Amino acid sequence: FYPILAAGTEKEFVWHPALERIAERYGKSKAFLAALSQRLRPSSWSGSIIPILEVYLVPLRSWTAHPVRAVSLWAKSELRYLERRIEIERQHESD
Repeated sequence: FYPILAAGTEKEFVWHPALERIAERYGKSKAFLAALSQRLRPSSWSGSIIPILEVYLVPLRSWTAHPVRAVSLWAKSELRYLERRIEIERQHESD
């Protein structure tokens, strides 16, 4: 188990410093990025999933310019996925 997020500013979260170090070291590993993707996708929750997913938007945006290219590409892809998922969930909740 590795922590993913740490408290940032004004109710926002940032990547945990330990995860930052691990990403620098293993960011080129497809297995690492796949495992991290799974951690961003909750398998169970109560109520709206939107606030759960929104927590990851700021950290993902911060990695879109990550020095490890594979991490940068991964972050851009995950960000697009989460933004689409949030929009779909908003539509479902408003119906």
